[in-house]
Amino acid sequence: MENKQQEYVDTPERIDALRDMMETSLSFRASTYLRVFEYDTPAKLKAFIESDFPGTKRARMFGKKTKAEVRAFYEEFERLHPAENYPALSERETIEYNIRRNATYFNEENIRFILDYYDRKNHFPMFYMVSAYFENSTWRKLQIIREHIGLFGERKTKEQLMEKYQLSQSTIHDELYWVDHAIRRAAHEIEKDIANDWGQYTLADDVLKKPLLSKEDFLPLYQSVKEAEHLRMDLECFIEICYYTLDLFGRVEQRGYYWLYTVDGVQLFNFDWFLQDFRKIPRKKSSEPFDLSEACRNTEYWRNEKVVRKAVPTVIEIAKQILWQLYQLPAKGNKIIMAKQ
Repeated sequence: MENKQQEYVDTPERIDALRDMMETSLSFRASTYLRVFEYDTPAKLKAFIESDFPGTKRARMFGKKTKAEVRAFYEEFERLHPAENYPALSERETIEYNIRRNATYFNEENIRFILDYYDRKNHFPMFYMVSAYFENSTWRKLQIIREHIGLFGERKTKEQLMEKYQLSQSTIHDELYWVDHAIRRAAHEIEKDIANDWGQYTLADDVLKKPLLSKEDFLPLYQSVKEAEHLRMDLECFIEICYYTLDLFGRVEQRGYYWLYTVDGVQLFNFDWFLQDFRKIPRKKSSEPFDLSEACRNTEYWRNEKVVRKAVPTVIEIAKQILWQLYQLPAKGNKIIMAKQ
């Protein structure tokens, strides 16, 4: 009995062998059905066949011919890939197998570091893996992005990138437009192929209680991760990756500057709409101060026209800093001095 049970215990290697064979040996109709309804492991497929294909009566695409095809396919799979050829792997062996099988964007040096780090820390070095994903890529877009955000040290300006890659200014601009997508894509691929261990990284509790975050708030986390994961990125790049992966804070961006916040609801205030109206206000020597308290409670600037009261103080503070950064307009309390200096 023990041997019979062991015979149909799925292992990662045997599951992959089945899925590979499905791609090459089954019709599109049959392989699609098995994948969609998740009969794509040896144990599940065996049970499905032995139960005489339950649930297929309503599926017109799965007739007698397709059933016969699947039966013949599974017999051939059992002949070519008997269970005794696929001994059960330990947890550590399974991890290494999955990395080598799925994470083809890592080289041997990367794999050794990742496994050694996992053995010591019991979680994966996510920042290191994102870095390696970019470093090993031959895709021009990722190469341009990694050099511009300083993933491996010195940042390259748009002009330097234009010269290095012999591209126009508009092309470089278009490539850099996808920074957020590129980082999210790298993180998603790693999560899909290996694991999602971003929860292992967090800011200090007292930092997360602050409504607005500064770059200095990230220094302790940055320094510890940089040393442990042998990172070459600077603090700015580290914060960029944190924003797209840790889900601990939000960001308001204006003309290349950004402000980080932890208060829920701030994201519902549209600073673009606010600034569009603000720029229309004439600035004269006799101008009245502009009341941020009133403006930031204006429902016209809130999505769905619903003001989130607890977020208003943080919205006011961000608006104050934006107006100073962009226009050097000072604030007195919650009022902006509009008169020409």
